[in-house]
Amino acid sequence: MKDIAIIIPSLDPDEKMVNTVGGMIAAGFEHVVMVDDGSHEENKKYFAEAMEKYPAQCDLIVHEVNKGKGRALRDAFAWVSDNLPDVRGVITVDGDGQHTPEDTVRLAKEMEARPGSVILGCRDFSLSHVPTHNRLGNRISSFVYRVVYGIKLSDTQTGLRAVPAEYLRDFAEKVEGDRYEYETNMLIYIKDKGIPYGEIPIQTVYIDDNSSSHFNVIKDSYRIYKPIILFVLGSCIATVVDLVVFSILNALTEKGVGVFAAAAAFINRHFIKDYTTASLFIPTAVARIVSSLVDYNFSRTKVFGSKAPARKTIWKYYIICAVRMLLSWLFLSFLTNILHAQGLIVTLLKVVVDLILFFISYNWQRTWVFKKH
Repeated sequence: MKDIAIIIPSLDPDEKMVNTVGGMIAAGFEHVVMVDDGSHEENKKYFAEAMEKYPAQCDLIVHEVNKGKGRALRDAFAWVSDNLPDVRGVITVDGDGQHTPEDTVRLAKEMEARPGSVILGCRDFSLSHVPTHNRLGNRISSFVYRVVYGIKLSDTQTGLRAVPAEYLRDFAEKVEGDRYEYETNMLIYIKDKGIPYGEIPIQTVYIDDNSSSHFNVIKDSYRIYKPIILFVLGSCIATVVDLVVFSILNALTEKGVGVFAAAAAFINRHFIKDYTTASLFIPTAVARIVSSLVDYNFSRTKVFGSKAPARKTIWKYYIICAVRMLLSWLFLSFLTNILHAQGLIVTLLKVVVDLILFFISYNWQRTWVFKKH
């Protein structure tokens, strides 16, 4: 384990972090990089204690103020890349005792057996002692990762990760995020770049119901799922715009306002031999065009932050819209036929189909329409 560096980011640690450092060194690891992420003065003594006990094996990076776990990992990756050129990889370890030396050694051996692969240590969330909110959070994130990003992992929130040295500089500079969203973005980056990855089972350790965790359920969950949340928000805004525009134009058509009544009469005379149906065409079409432009601009600017000119992305966006509509129709027709569904059941099937296509559409837009180069 001499050529593997252990990275331990920590905020306000206690004696468990010193024990973690000692356990890693006893297991044969000779490089331990701790990151003090803006800890309070009364907690800094534990970093000093570790440095005093293991001066030859330990290095310390200090953030004067708290910058977040993601920033701590990024700085540690950059530090190892610059200062430990002979290591073949690093393993990130939480300092609260959840990750054992035995599992860390197993991760190191797995990384050696699979050169160029990122290896994650995955817990078993079905065990009875796992806190309910952790079990639920992992199931939700595993589902989202699989449907939206195509990432198949049993534990998406693990902090025990083995990273080969050749990826450290890119993970430090090209993966965004300063807090817990960084670990999510790291997995997405791995998937997008085609970096091999795998997982091995590890012990599922929760100490005092995971009370030492600094994870804020609301703030950090928002950071992790921010793009998807904004994508949903954009769709909701576009739906409201669609309804408002449709309602206004439909009212004008019903009142016989010149241009709208004339358009309805023209469509009825030449295309649709039913005036009621023809009169709905213009309000429906215009409302959909306006709402889709709203949705496109919201996705481009707020969700994906694309800097590409509209002329390079808008045609891709409308291709996705057309494909999504076609797939919705095909899948709904298929399910309706094989299930012999009618009435409300058809509506429920459409909700399920469109929800799945919604997440798939998000991934298509992220990786093709608004792809960051």
